[in-house]
Amino acid sequence: MDRVFRYLLSNGNMAGSCVALVVIAAYLFGLIGNGWWLLALGAYLGGWLPFAFKDQPDHMPEGLSTADALAWLKDAALPKLPPQAKPVLTDIINRVQDLMPRLKEMESQGLVEASSRALLKQTVTRLLPDAVEA
Repeated sequence: MDRVFRYLLSNGNMAGSCVALVVIAAYLFGLIGNGWWLLALGAYLGGWLPFAFKDQPDHMPEGLSTADALAWLKDAALPKLPPQAKPVLTDIINRVQDLMPRLKEMESQGLVEASSRALLKQTVTRLLPDAVEA
């Protein structure tokens, strides 16, 4: 279902729909006659094609550990970010890498709940990649 929503909200679908709507409007105003649906289909494809083969952002593989997710973010996502976003992600990655060993230690001492560690893992493995992708 997520894939369907991604397609519906994609630039290619939006561009194709807008161009096809122009053809439909021309039909409704009587500027074109029979065969309007073929023109609308062709217009949709013409609007969709320029976006169809552009590089899509990489998706982080499912089920990575926190350390592997951080490595993926550093290696795969960081180079593709705009220059102003790179220092922010680098800072987040560095802070989480510094925090991980201490978090395990603090959890064993009872200073931090296990839910905090689980929340950090969810942030690194799910929320942060989604934010970078967006």
